[in-house]
Parts: sequence; structure tokens; C-alpha cells
Amino acid sequence: MVVALLLACAPALAAAQGQSTTTSVTALVPGVPITFLNLQDLNFAVVTRGVAKTVLRNTAAAGKVRVSGESNAFAQIRFTLPTQLPNIQALPGINMPISFAANSAGWNRDTDDPGGGTAFNPAVGVNNARFGPPPRPYIYVYLGGTVTPSAVQAAGVYQGSIILTITYL
Repeated sequence: MVVALLLACAPALAAAQGQSTTTSVTALVPGVPITFLNLQDLNFAVVTRGVAKTVLRNTAAAGKVRVSGESNAFAQIRFTLPTQLPNIQALPGINMPISFAANSAGWNRDTDDPGGGTAFNPAVGVNNARFGPPPRPYIYVYLGGTVTPSAVQAAGVYQGSIILTITYL
């Protein structure tokens, strides 16, 4: 079974705006539900032209998703990651580079503790994630990243999509 959730990442060069997005996607495989709950979008807030900005996976600005599934089941975690974030307030073609380091993703079994989770490369994923035991059959997934605005980066809101895919093993 493969289930995916679309996440958002939103840096801004203009004034910071409060934004909260909660997404819930559910799939059912013969009696075994998998549910995604987006707890936090990856958010770079205000960035400065010409200065790269990194959000670490274990900080409040990191993307965070709680995945519910079969207790103690093993799962594969994969991401589909953007390389550019388009400016949603400008003409097409105005983008900001985004990248993800080899340790910018992490997962934790049954407990929301990004500092205690297992780091992994989001470009590669992992094949050994495991849902927690009853009564908390969860995997928490965390994602940080880096945006690299140019010295002449256009002001505006830059947004992109990240797809998180979970597969039972």
C-alpha cells in the first residue's frame, strides 16, 4: 500500500504572514487505516536577499506530520522534493532555490520528539520506519531545508509542494 500527503513550504520576502494549514488524508487497506495529519508546514518565514536560510528538522519551523497506521508495522518513508519555489505573487518564472541536506529529515516512533528521532536523507528515504505500539500507532515525520535567495531576489511569497509517501513493508 502506498499513501501520500502533499505538504507546503512557504518562505516569504515580504512581511511575515500568519498561516496555518491542516491537511488530513485517509486511505484504507483491508481494515488497516493510514491517516496523515499535517501538524506544521515547513516555514522559512522572512528571508533576506542574498542570504541562505536553513530550517533544521528539529525546530518549530520544520515541517511535521503525524502518520497513523497499523501498530508495530514497518514502513518506507519517501519524499518528492522541489528544487525551486515559485513566487505566487509574481509572473511565472520567478523562483527561489530550495535544497535538502542529507540529514534534514527525521522520523520518530509513537512520540512527537524531533530531537530524539532518527535523521535520514529525504532524497533517499528510509525502509525501516516503524509505527508505534498501541495505543499510539504513529510515525512522526520531520523535514527541514534551505532556501537560497539571490542578491536580487524579487519580493513576494514563495510556495512549493512536498509529497510525503508512506508504504507498508
